[in-house]
Order: sequence, then structure tokens, then C-alpha cells
Amino acid sequence: MKLSDTKAIVESFVKHNLALEVGSSNSKYLVPMLWSLPGEGKTTAIEDLAKELKYEIVTLVPAQFDAGELGGFPIVNKETDTYYRARPFFLPTTDKPTILFIDELPQAPTANQNIIAQLVNERRIGEHQLPDNVTIVCAGNPMSSRAGTNPMPSHLKDRLTHLHIETDHEGFRNYGLANGFTPEVTGFIQDRPEFLQKFDPSQDASPSPRSWERADTILKLKLPNQLEAQALKGQIGEAALADFVGYLRVYRDLPRSADIFANPTDTIIPTKPDVLYALCSMLAHHTTESNANALVTYIRRFPQREFAAFLIRDCLKRKPELKKNKDIIGWVMVEGKELLL
Repeated sequence: MKLSDTKAIVESFVKHNLALEVGSSNSKYLVPMLWSLPGEGKTTAIEDLAKELKYEIVTLVPAQFDAGELGGFPIVNKETDTYYRARPFFLPTTDKPTILFIDELPQAPTANQNIIAQLVNERRIGEHQLPDNVTIVCAGNPMSSRAGTNPMPSHLKDRLTHLHIETDHEGFRNYGLANGFTPEVTGFIQDRPEFLQKFDPSQDASPSPRSWERADTILKLKLPNQLEAQALKGQIGEAALADFVGYLRVYRDLPRSADIFANPTDTIIPTKPDVLYALCSMLAHHTTESNANALVTYIRRFPQREFAAFLIRDCLKRKPELKKNKDIIGWVMVEGKELLL
């Protein structure tokens, strides 16, 4: 399923859990387990969800600790010659609604996963109960990704709701547009969606949504072309680099956006689809309230309205305030209504 769909399910789960009456049966609690290849955005999605809901979030990576730390260190009571266990450090103490996010759960050794199994099923670690204002979400990578993953004990599997995330090209582009990604990245993924996720555990670097976000940061450094290519190779891998560098050459040979906005009636319009995708991504990045009229004049000359719709859609996702622009509204209502609405 798409990451956005997974996030919606998790949101319903955490709200359900936090609305349960105090003392409800543990079987009424739902604990989602998010599975995907590395770099699909699981962690970011849960962090964003907590921010949107105004919840606290406590992240635990159980693979980073030994079983004694997770279970609580023994403290000896000399008077009774017995011991009890200290409250584990990761159990939240705040009264605010809180997500306890157990990340990279399958990377933990079996002993640690067995401790987490009690937490997700009985909402406690030994004698230490999880507060009622805390709900649990888990995430990790499958063994096929070779990400240091260990087999998950069957009893722990049975205590989780497993949600398998697939690569979502439109979701990634929407995220990139809303977060100011360079038009080179968003345009390339639109033109070559097969390169969004080609995770290869045998390679040092390969394309994934996470690696493309970092590639976007590399592009913003404005390195010389040769150094930029080497840096990108170390982030997205050699196979993706060849196609991406070819796309960058096309993008960087496009007419300047300033020239198009200055002369929208005469500036050349490319005919090849890959060049048009690059052009549309570039123009969406540079469109503002002041040049929207020139943009609409230019795209009315497009031989294929689908590319004009793609451009306008990108404009509105990058800059939602343009939804009130009279020129863009006019184009949508006359030429683009069937394509956008």
C-alpha cells in the first residue's frame, strides 16, 4: 500500500488506542508494524504524524541496546535479599498523548524482540506498566533487504498488525514539491519513475526516496559538474547516475525561465516528452504571482494540454497561494477543468 494510506491507518490506530477507557483489555489495543525497503520514509511519516496530531514522540531503536538495558537493570534490596528492576529509560513519563515509536525492530536480536513482545501485548516491561496516554507504533525492513534484519519470533508477529508499504511515486513527488525539492529531482522522477526505488543490497549506493532527498541536497550545493556527478554517484549509485546526468544536461540546456516569462508568445516550446517534463518542472519552480500571466500565455501554446496540466498541478503544490491567482484560475476553469478537477 502507499505510504500515505499506511499513515492514515496508523493515525486511526493511535487515536483508537488513546480513546480506550482506562483499564481496557490489552487485546483492544492495535499495534501497527510498518514494513518496507530501506529509505521509503517510514520514520519521517510517523514523526510527521506526531507533529500533525500535536503528540509527543519517543523513538526507541532496540538494536542499539542489550536485553538488560531494555528489560531494566536489577536493583538489589539488601533488606529483603531480593531484587527488582529499574524502570526502563524509554518508557514515557509525560501526561501528554505520546507515540512510542519502536524503529528498526527486526534489526534487534531475538532476546530484545522478546522483550518488545511483552510490551506490545501486555503494555508493560516486567512490573513497569506503560501509561494509558502512550500508544505504540513499530517499523522495520524485511530480511530480503539484508539490512541487518533478524527473524521475528512468531509470537511477536502475532501481536502486531502488519502494514507493507510499496513505493509511491506520486506521494514522493507531492512531498518533494511541498518541501522545496529542486525541479531537477521532481521532474526526473516524473519522467523516469522506475528510478525512484531500485534498492540493491549488494551495492554501496542505490536509488530510494531517502537517497533522492539527499541527492536534492547535493544539487543545492552547486558543485562543479564533475564533482557533483561523483557526489551523486555516491548517493544514488552508478546505474541511476547515468540516466540522471543525461536528464540534468537536458534540463540545463532549457530556455531560461526569465526569457520565457519575458516573451511567452514567441519562446520555443520543446516537443520531446522528456524535455517537456524538465521544462514544466523548471517553470513550476519559478512561477510567482507576478509572472503567472506570462506562464498561462506560454502554456496555452502547448500542443498537449496534459503537460500544461502537469505544470499547473506542480505550481499549486509548490506554492498553494497561487490557487487564488486569477490567471491560473482562468486557465483551470477554461482549458484545464477536465484535467485537474
